[in-house]
Amino acid sequence: MLRKDLDSQLFKDRNFTYSGLDRSRSLLPSSDSANINTIVAKLHSDGAWSKRSFLGRLIFVLLAPLGLGAIISIFPGFGTATLLLLAGAIVLIMTSVGAFIILADLFRLRWVKALQRVFVIALTLAIFVPAVRAGDYIHLVLFYPYYKAEIRRSGNPNQQVRFDWGDDAALVSDGAVIRTLVYDPTGSMAKYVGERRSSDIGGLYTDHLFGDFYLETDMSSG
Repeated sequence: MLRKDLDSQLFKDRNFTYSGLDRSRSLLPSSDSANINTIVAKLHSDGAWSKRSFLGRLIFVLLAPLGLGAIISIFPGFGTATLLLLAGAIVLIMTSVGAFIILADLFRLRWVKALQRVFVIALTLAIFVPAVRAGDYIHLVLFYPYYKAEIRRSGNPNQQVRFDWGDDAALVSDGAVIRTLVYDPTGSMAKYVGERRSSDIGGLYTDHLFGDFYLETDMSSG
């Protein structure tokens, strides 16, 4: 019996709490009640918009550097190097502006928005360079079906097959930076990964992408 009385009292208390706002609205003039409803609806809308905006910024921060890296890898040369410098400048400017906005949010006691912006800026600075450098991997993934078809068409899938990835020199003073994608099922190139070897034009560097694919970069010495 005591348990039932306690449950009944708790139920009444909850009903009183939940209905308190509705009762207070009913005591106000209809115009004031409508204004309160409008404010509450706007607060809910702003909260939903803030979440969508935050998620949108996160997606952009993740995808934009990856896309930039892929473009630089697929279309190497002066134009994409300029694009990279421009993107770096934009990141610095946005970071500086974002810092001032964060200070304004803190001054206005907008803690959640300030924390969101701090997180986005920190994430941008942390992943920008690694994401851009991942462009070679994205390049290979995007054109993987083409490379596999060419390897089969070569008639001997157990031998090395090379694909020209262009000259990555940004300026004339850079000389030549010849990039070559190498399919090597024999594993003979694995021992050269991370080492510098001499070549006809300068130094030859080998990086392992994934599987049997390697990237050779032949840089002129002067």
